[in-house]
Amino acid sequence: MGYDFNGYKTKTSDELIADVMCPYAWEPIFKKYLGFEPQDLSGRVTLKNTDFIIDSIYKLIKAVEENEIEQFRGNLANCSKEQMLKDFKAIIFGVFNRSIRYLSVM
Repeated sequence: MGYDFNGYKTKTSDELIADVMCPYAWEPIFKKYLGFEPQDLSGRVTLKNTDFIIDSIYKLIKAVEENEIEQFRGNLANCSKEQMLKDFKAIIFGVFNRSIRYLSVM
């Protein structure tokens, strides 16, 4: 797998609110659209950085909508373009509504 975006209630919580798994082929596309490493989004979600995180996730949504990658056999079913868009929107909803307080990008 490539990037794995996880939205948690808190850093120490096991309560996963949203999860996006991306194939390796998306890595250079995400870096290009964000202008920085997606791992830099990891950390606490505070009132000060909420707008930055939401704007960054919108850039990732735009990247997914505007680009195509080749799907290889063996890719997990939850890595489809439609599923990624749905899950990125769930992260935005969670950050906006303050149910996601910690974002982990691996």
